[in-house]
Amino acid sequence: MPTATIEPIARRKTGLPGAEALIEAVRAEIGDAAPDSQIARAAVLKALRQGLKDARIAAEAELVANRRGTRCAQMLAAAQDELIAAAHLWATRYVFPRENPSGAESLAIAAVGGYGRGTLAPGSDIDLLFILPYKQTPGARALPNTCSICSGIWARRSATQFARSMIPFAWRART
Repeated sequence: MPTATIEPIARRKTGLPGAEALIEAVRAEIGDAAPDSQIARAAVLKALRQGLKDARIAAEAELVANRRGTRCAQMLAAAQDELIAAAHLWATRYVFPRENPSGAESLAIAAVGGYGRGTLAPGSDIDLLFILPYKQTPGARALPNTCSICSGIWARRSATQFARSMIPFAWRART
């Protein structure tokens, strides 16, 4: 899910561990708790929120030190890449694991807007498109709901909207 326009230096400067490291830290924290339990969900959200907080602090420090707004925006986008990848890994590896997934169990996550361009302004919303195959299995249908954990990363005091669209419905509406 990496964004091609993000400078490699911006990725390194986020200070955020990779998606795999985030998930392994959560696994260590929850111990024997089931991956789909409230304890696990709370631990995942805590780790992702802390990662976002740390990345924002690093981006702000970079902005103050070097006065490079584009680099700051790229660092924020790179951090979101890792956080969303971690949420996706959690969902696919632990909540809905599949030993040999078929094409009907695949999911693509596309970033759009400023985030999709690889530059994310501080406080900007995160626009994601979940692309699902036309025919789906129960696990594939439930996966975007699990990935809605992403909405919990960014939620503040106001209600967070999480919209799920299926491409076939959108396509039929246009024809």
